[in-house]
Amino acid sequence: VSGLQLRESNFVRNVLNTLDRTSFNPTQLQVELTEATLVDEQVSINDIFAELRSHGIKIAIDDFGTGFSSFSYLQRFSFDVLKLDRSLICRLGSSARAQVVVGSMQHLAERLDFKIIAEGVETVKEMRILRDIGCHGAQGYLFSRPLELVDWKFLDHTEPYLLPELDSSYHI
Repeated sequence: VSGLQLRESNFVRNVLNTLDRTSFNPTQLQVELTEATLVDEQVSINDIFAELRSHGIKIAIDDFGTGFSSFSYLQRFSFDVLKLDRSLICRLGSSARAQVVVGSMQHLAERLDFKIIAEGVETVKEMRILRDIGCHGAQGYLFSRPLELVDWKFLDHTEPYLLPELDSSYHI
């Protein structure tokens, strides 16, 4: 969702109307916005988040770790998922400092009651480190290139490495 969309006075109503019209379960919807959107204080973002979340809709902050990143966002805004940018993930296999940073973010997530999703995971080594850190999920080229919906339907979803959740049951 762009900042422009979020500023529309009927944004929440439009989302809810679309869910009703399509009979889509709101608990299956996750609205993503970039952290740059949080910089714009023209709308009451927390009120919008609260209303969406009251209907079971999840809120995700995308690309955290780039641009306008601020730990104050973690205090000021109520959301469900923080998606760590690839720039934080790409050095996991070669840098102990990168592991400390991502591990610290995971620790914060646990304490603040939101999930961490790693973006841009490209190697098995990165995924193993993320699993060991306790990261909740991952996305990236390791799993698949971007797909059209018709192609996604043909993926073998029984393969554990294709599942979005990372847990200790994974064997790679």
